Amino acid sequence: MKTKLLVLLIICSFSNLYSQDSIPKIKKYWIDSGIGITTKIDDQNYLAFNMSLNYVQNKAMYKLRFLGVTEFNLFGQSESVVTIGALIGKHYSNKFLQISFLGGLGIAVNEELTTNIIGSTGSGCFSSSLYETKKSTSLSIPLEIEFFFKPIKFYGIGISLFTDINSSKPSFGILLKSGLGKFR
Repeated sequence: MKTKLLVLLIICSFSNLYSQDSIPKIKKYWIDSGIGITTKIDDQNYLAFNMSLNYVQNKAMYKLRFLGVTEFNLFGQSESVVTIGALIGKHYSNKFLQISFLGGLGIAVNEELTTNIIGSTGSGCFSSSLYETKKSTSLSIPLEIEFFFKPIKFYGIGISLFTDINSSKPSFGILLKSGLGKFR
């Protein structure tokens, strides 16, 4: 009886060792946000805003990205594109630096101003016209290259080159980003 229990205990301990060995060793997660500019779209530079959830397991990186691209217009309506994308890619990191190459699929919602004026707001120098808007939805292909400097364990600051290829308003730009979470 004691021999059977000993054999069973040895088998159970080896199976636990095997299962612990198969658990991925590197897991990182963080949230980041950024602000930046895009290249010329319709002969204008646009502002870009970003918020992302990131997860790294070994060398694979997964990202859920929200990207908003809008005209810079203080006193009136502006055209905009909002994209929500799921990206996957490779992640390379050491103690203080990391670089990521990502691509994926997303949905882009475009809000475009028409030529029909439906009213006005303000007065004098600050007056502006209100236009009808036309919304459209399309598939997008988000791509991103990200560089992060990690001065401490839970904080990173970086630069991101991004593109969002869609049928309504494709964009390419650069973001300055800041993130909090488990970077190292």
